[in-house]
Amino acid sequence: SSDVCSSDLIDEDVTVRVTVKVVSGDDTSRMYKNSYGEYTVVIEKSNSDSTYILSGVMKGNLSVEDTNGYDVTLILDDINISSNYSCPVEVNKGDVTIQSIDGTDNRIGDFRDFTEGVYTLTSEGDLSFEGSGTLYVQSTHNGGMITSGNMVFKDTTLVIESIGTSLVSGDLTVTSGNLEMMSHEDCGIVSAGDVIIRS
Repeated sequence: SSDVCSSDLIDEDVTVRVTVKVVSGDDTSRMYKNSYGEYTVVIEKSNSDSTYILSGVMKGNLSVEDTNGYDVTLILDDINISSNYSCPVEVNKGDVTIQSIDGTDNRIGDFRDFTEGVYTLTSEGDLSFEGSGTLYVQSTHNGGMITSGNMVFKDTTLVIESIGTSLVSGDLTVTSGNLEMMSHEDCGIVSAGDVIIRS
């Protein structure tokens, strides 16, 4: 079988037109050109509960360094993030809520070569997905999403297409919404805890 996904959810040749706007709390974000020639948006150690709106297109990655025990919310407003060299979205410490605005089409793409244990979205804490928009996650050679904590989905539509496992978590709770997993060579969902689906 092929090691590349057949569909093209995200254009590999996107340019940088990204906007990061803080709507509440302290703004600890910054953007820079990384050593790969792509761009990195970093949300550094939080000093308060914070909410950011992300929109536009970026070749590179988004990194939440440390929520510092505060509530950090990322609101996705037609954001398109993809990378050929690094993890497109990573939460290095803490719990984060990702909210897709109603009617928006949000895309995260990973075009790196195959590496064992690599995923498009990674987290070292709990992840909550909300909002009635759509989030597409695509990995052309690796896995979809992984967290060392738990995942909760409410209202949102999530579509993951990957070669490796699409979604890995501790407890997985789906209260509402639509989840579509397409793994070409592995499992759709792997949970180390309970899987709870409420209608």
